Amino acid sequence: MLKISSILLMILLSMNTVLVGQNASLQIEVKDKKTKESIPFANVKVQSGDGVLKTVTTDVDGKAVVTGLSTGTYLVGGVYIG
Repeated sequence: MLKISSILLMILLSMNTVLVGQNASLQIEVKDKKTKESIPFANVKVQSGDGVLKTVTTDVDGKAVVTGLSTGTYLVGGVYIG
């Protein structure tokens, strides 16, 4: 049986602004809030006021990078099925 859980995530974010073209990337690390263990293959959505911009899946180490973003404010959330 698959257990679908909304994860209370500790997402460590860091915005890296690239000077050329006002582009930004978002480095994401997803960890379990209680155990602090990395969560591999979690689905992470990055959205602005316009809606979902990008959806990425974390790697085996619980990390993902979203590129091609404009500088600004984003809402980041994730879901893990398992």
